[in-house]
Amino acid sequence: MAASRKRRLAAILVLVLVLLSALELVKRRFDPYLSRERGMQNPFWQEHPTRGHSLKPGDYGSIWGVPFHINRLGFRGPEISREKPKGVFRVLCLGDSITMGAALPEDILYPAALQKILSARYPSRKFEVINAGVSGYMIEQELLLLKDEGFLLSPDLVVLQYTLYDPAGTEFYDHINPRREIALPGKKFLLAHLALARYVQEKYNRFGLRRNVLGLGDLLAMKPDSESASRIEHGW
Repeated sequence: MAASRKRRLAAILVLVLVLLSALELVKRRFDPYLSRERGMQNPFWQEHPTRGHSLKPGDYGSIWGVPFHINRLGFRGPEISREKPKGVFRVLCLGDSITMGAALPEDILYPAALQKILSARYPSRKFEVINAGVSGYMIEQELLLLKDEGFLLSPDLVVLQYTLYDPAGTEFYDHINPRREIALPGKKFLLAHLALARYVQEKYNRFGLRRNVLGLGDLLAMKPDSESASRIEHGW
């Protein structure tokens, strides 16, 4: 009887290991951020002392086959000078993955579209629109980026791309405030080498944020009335 129980437990253990291995392979196969092996979730991130992470200056690669280039100042897009060229109206776009546009070509993102619109409408002026979006950023990180690096670019206009979940808090606080961290033996090793472990960590972080946002679900479920919808559609 005891031997039979041990065999069943061993069979269950083997089945679990096979299932986890299969999930790991699937995650590695379809996760666009695993085109190169690195310890952080996003291969284009580097650790940052105050913002948790930032884009790595001068890095390049691809996401879902779409080229992804980071200039030497740490922003997605072509190379620019820190000093604003004379006679140029410079626009700085802050935001998260919507602004950064992972897996989307640079020329279809709204910063590029804004530069085309401004240049077409005011052909006698020179415009430079900088895409300073970073995937995963929220309001606090965007403010820090503006203070640390944005003002050094002397922007004439700052555009903030804002999403409803931005006030919820930031995942980068997990680097600073470990109250929600679960201590597990070998956790750093698992996060550095297993895509599945990073996926579980990400979902755990997001679950913790959603639990602490009062009424966010109700807010997301709200639909504007016809008058408000019309105003939003026409840019207020």
